[in-house]
Amino acid sequence: MFLAGLWGLALAAFFTLSVLFERNFVHVETMFIGYFNYLAHFATVSQLFFSRFWGYGASVWGTDDGLSFAIGQVHWLLAVIVLLVFLWFSLRKKKKEIWLLSLFFVFFLVTAFLAHQRSSFIWSALSILANMQFPWRFVGLSGFFASLMVGSLFLLIKNKKKALLLAGLLIVVVVGFNFSFFRPEKILKIADSEKLFSANGWYKLQTDAIFDYLPIDAPLPPATPAPDQPYFVKSEGGQIKNFQKGTDWQKFEVDLPLESLIQFPLYDFPGWQVLANGQPVEINQQNELGLITIRLKEGYYQIEAKLRDTPVRKVGNYLSLMAWLGMMGFVIKYKHGRADKRTRN
Repeated sequence: MFLAGLWGLALAAFFTLSVLFERNFVHVETMFIGYFNYLAHFATVSQLFFSRFWGYGASVWGTDDGLSFAIGQVHWLLAVIVLLVFLWFSLRKKKKEIWLLSLFFVFFLVTAFLAHQRSSFIWSALSILANMQFPWRFVGLSGFFASLMVGSLFLLIKNKKKALLLAGLLIVVVVGFNFSFFRPEKILKIADSEKLFSANGWYKLQTDAIFDYLPIDAPLPPATPAPDQPYFVKSEGGQIKNFQKGTDWQKFEVDLPLESLIQFPLYDFPGWQVLANGQPVEINQQNELGLITIRLKEGYYQIEAKLRDTPVRKVGNYLSLMAWLGMMGFVIKYKHGRADKRTRN
């Protein structure tokens, strides 16, 4: 299990390493204050284990939340029953499985506890937990570990027909008990073209912005859509030609009659590099949006802007690549092993 956990971290390293080591390059301070303070979002014992409430609202201070925080009554009840069954079997002959099941049960209890206000001392001591924002997010993990415990019951069933029968019964019980939750809040008779791609809808998609995750050099979020290409800050009179762009690069040619400031519709961020005729150009981001701005003297230039990986991103990318290749290799080897076994039999 420890190896599987490390493997999982490696699979996501391309993202998690940047989150851990490059977060000081973006605005994250607004994610932990006011409404987003974790102290306002703990769940009660009733909400976790006994409530049948279902809603489509928001998490608020106190117990008047507009959404459910239930682990699932069937889930945790079955998990406890399975634990008792395993304890009974372990006293007779099954001993090794009980340790794994007990570990799942501990994880179940820990994650449920972290969703409750009594765990606030842990949240205060481990500041990294504040990144979760909402303690009730641990409810999903509690349900997951409860499900693993119930699934462990099949370790005791060797008969395939009985296992299939039990699986079908569990599905019917879980879905049937929670069937009343399978309903939409409301049905809107509106086409995507009306909601998203109308003139007003498209404008809102381009301009609705929040401060979270903007680069640290951006004092404000944008209020208007970004221009299609770089532009002159003071209308110096040059002309941008042959503009091309990709997800992490832009390039163009420019002929300047005098010294000019050119601004890219790009936030400055560690890794961005601008070349003029193959030579690095100093980037200035001291403007109201923190956009990449360069100063060039009179003349003709071939400009290229490219976002390159920082050392942290390179390490994360290579770790994830190796982990994914390793996982594919394991799957292929496992399938070949099963095929060889069937052939021998």
